[in-house]
Parts: sequence; structure tokens; C-alpha cells
Amino acid sequence: MFEDLELVLGQLADETRPVRSIDLTRLSDLPRAEAVRFDAAWADLTAARRLETVRTMVERAEANIHLNFHAILRRCLSDSDEQIRRLAVDGLWEDEKPSLVGRLVTLLTNDPIADVRAAAATSLGRFVLLGVLGEITEAAAHQAEMALRAAWARAQQPNEVRRRALESLAYCTDPAVCDLIETAYNDDDGRMRRSARLCHGSQR
Repeated sequence: MFEDLELVLGQLADETRPVRSIDLTRLSDLPRAEAVRFDAAWADLTAARRLETVRTMVERAEANIHLNFHAILRRCLSDSDEQIRRLAVDGLWEDEKPSLVGRLVTLLTNDPIADVRAAAATSLGRFVLLGVLGEITEAAAHQAEMALRAAWARAQQPNEVRRRALESLAYCTDPAVCDLIETAYNDDDGRMRRSARLCHGSQR
């Protein structure tokens, strides 16, 4: 099995070879014991190669429910390339483990790129919903909700982030969220008003 991993990593290192020609199955459900070797090889790849690899993994996981690249995508949440961080967030849309909440909150709070923060805000919405449904701990759901509220209220926060935060907060049962939606209805930004209408539909 270790030899299989070495083969895949060696193929990824050959950047003249398209990633789509490589069998990435060996990277699915990557055991923790092999993560160190993967991390070392990953760090040697160029940003363009890493992005191509992540994009291919996300596409293949969407096409094949038996592939699970969550272990790698979680690592990519701290990648130096903003496109990789954004794609990793999107690729983790099926990951409902509460341990992901903290990682997403960090991105929403600290990432310097608005698109990444907006993606994190959207991703946190499912944890708010899971909390409402009683499928995760109250602590995890509360952490997600508080981070989204802070993102909405943050001074100088771009509307793209704020409206994604609002859409995720719409799953809350707190009546105060209705006031936030009403504020969005009266925003000068048409995209914010569309988000308000979407939120109204979510609360029905």
C-alpha cells in the first residue's frame, strides 16, 4: 500500500503529466499514518499543480460517491494559494464532522481573501442547520452561528461575505435573525436583497 502511495506521489511530481491521467484513488481515505509522507510531497508541488490536483479530486469525488478526499482537502484549507483554499472549502460540502467547524470559523474570521471567507460562511450554514436538527452538539452549532453573526456585523466586511453569512443564519430559529433579513431587504445592493428573499424562503 505504501508503494502505491509513492507511485501516485511520484506521478504528481511529474508536472509534465496531466493530473487527469493519474489514478488518484490511492489518495481516497488517506490513513493518518501516511499523512506525513503526503504532506512532504505536497509541499514540493507548485501552486498550479496543487490546484489542478485539488480540482480533479473534487470533480472525481462528485462523480463517484465512493471516493473521499476529505483528509487531503482539510489540509488544503491552510494552503498558501487562495484558489486552493476556496476549492477545498467547496469540496468539503459533504463533510459534516463537527471538527470542521473550527477550521471554517478560522477562515471566515481571518482569511485575507473575501471569496474564501464567503465560501466558509456558506459552508458553515449546514452546521447551523445540523444544530437545529439536533444532529451535532449545541457547542459546535453555537460556534458556527456566532462566527456568522460576527461576520455579518464586522465593519468593512464586503457584502459578498455578509450576504453569505446571512443566508447561513437563516436556518436559525432565533427571531432576531428576522431583523437581519429585514435589514438586508432594504440594502442598496441588489445581491443582498436577493439573499434576503432567499432567507425568507428558508425560514418558511
